[in-house]
Amino acid sequence: MKRVAAAGIGAGCITALAAGWYLLSPFAAVAGCRNAIIELNSERASECIDFPVLRENLKSELPALLAKQMQQDPEMQANPFASFGMALIMPMVSAMVDAYVTPAGLRTAFEMAKSSQSGVGASTENEGEAAAANRSAELSESLQKSSLGYKGLDKFQVTGTNEDGSKITLIFNRQGFADWKLSSISF
Repeated sequence: MKRVAAAGIGAGCITALAAGWYLLSPFAAVAGCRNAIIELNSERASECIDFPVLRENLKSELPALLAKQMQQDPEMQANPFASFGMALIMPMVSAMVDAYVTPAGLRTAFEMAKSSQSGVGASTENEGEAAAANRSAELSESLQKSSLGYKGLDKFQVTGTNEDGSKITLIFNRQGFADWKLSSISF
């Protein structure tokens, strides 16, 4: 009888831990992505992103954003060539998303950020630490102004508000039991 009770208590504890991890895992994933960005670690940051899904979502999101901005711009509304320009821009946007929203594109962006933090010369350890501390402070401030929450059991979103009041939403999708990957950005 004691064995059965002990087994029941043990199973209950394991179930509670698994449920806790299941529910808290997106917060850990966002923190891991944040740390990868602070450290400019492209390998770890790439693990946070579902590149094929993100590319497809950006290809549908960016044209809508451009069209919205063009409709709000009085100069573009009066321009008879605006729709022609949009027709030319859309294939370029799609090609740029395909070319740059990749692990290699992310690695290149991080390498450029590393080289720009130290100017032309090689980065010293103190300069690298100062730049990482600055990125950490900026990301922490941004996350404090953001809202995080579930959007269903398999979607988690981080919504930030820019200084002009516009919102950016990062949507993470569950991959497996407790892994999360960035799959969409809404502007």
